[in-house]
Amino acid sequence: MKRLVSLWTALEDRPRLRGVAHELRAVLGEEYDAAQQFLQPNGEEAARFPCRFPSGPGCPRHVIKDEDGSIRAVCGCTPHECESISLIRPDVQIRRFDNRPFARCLQELLGVKPTTGRIDGLGDLFELGTLRRLSAARQPVVVLLPSSTEVAAALVAVVQRSYRKGCILLTPTDRFISHQDESCFVDAAIKWLVLADLIVIDSNKLVAKQTLEDALKYGVARDDQETEAALANKPRRGFAANEKDHVKVVRAVAVVGKDWSRRLPEACREIGKAGAVFPDHISKADCVDSWDDLADDIRDTGTSAQKERVQQYVRYRIRWVREFRPNEESLTKVSRLRSR
Repeated sequence: MKRLVSLWTALEDRPRLRGVAHELRAVLGEEYDAAQQFLQPNGEEAARFPCRFPSGPGCPRHVIKDEDGSIRAVCGCTPHECESISLIRPDVQIRRFDNRPFARCLQELLGVKPTTGRIDGLGDLFELGTLRRLSAARQPVVVLLPSSTEVAAALVAVVQRSYRKGCILLTPTDRFISHQDESCFVDAAIKWLVLADLIVIDSNKLVAKQTLEDALKYGVARDDQETEAALANKPRRGFAANEKDHVKVVRAVAVVGKDWSRRLPEACREIGKAGAVFPDHISKADCVDSWDDLADDIRDTGTSAQKERVQQYVRYRIRWVREFRPNEESLTKVSRLRSR
């Protein structure tokens, strides 16, 4: 089994996976065969056909349909810079990524019960179905395909408004989910998982490493090669990239002790010493740009709203570590959170 890379990245690009099969193969590489079930003809045919090494003003090649029904791709440069090639109709059909077969695949792989709601084939946000966990209530499962940090923030706000009792949120990767979005998930009862951590490729087929229920119950299963050090060095933001940062925060407040929430200036200074990232949403709300400055601010003029922001930030990290790193020793020193 191998990790998928090209497919998840392409789902967060715009335009999202649209073109003739030749182009889509170039984008997806060895993942094309596994993904082609999601690439549906849209009823259009291409007027141009990709060149292997495009350079001149007549590139890419023009699609010529002859009277006898044959189809050719001909170089538009004078003189020709590449050879003409014969094509068949499927070669010039324009295909695009369709959310509907993708949703059916995810439902089957992850153990999600489909809902009766209609799925928009081109949308960036759609409800996949529901998942029954330990409680009697079913939780909605929502898929978000963002194309930038700004788009992700806007759509996360839509999710928060639409699912006030919480939901399970899936994104292809973690690269467009900001620290601020991630911190808000706790208050909104949103469980966020990344498809790149759940689904892999095996013999040109997509397979799930675990069901969604197991991932939520036991934590996301990591590949043997994905050591803690490797995860910490990934140049990404969000779920996996913040794992080391979460642990830093928990270990820092553990130094202060179980009553860290009443000793926020000390907790902030310890978090700063640990080298944890200073969150954007706190920086913007409180007009400070370091943990030491925040500690001074809380000590001198701290408001209840400011203290609550910091407490929520820390509590989110503790909950995350407790769920995904239950053997972390520092958790025993912040155990008071268990009753909250």
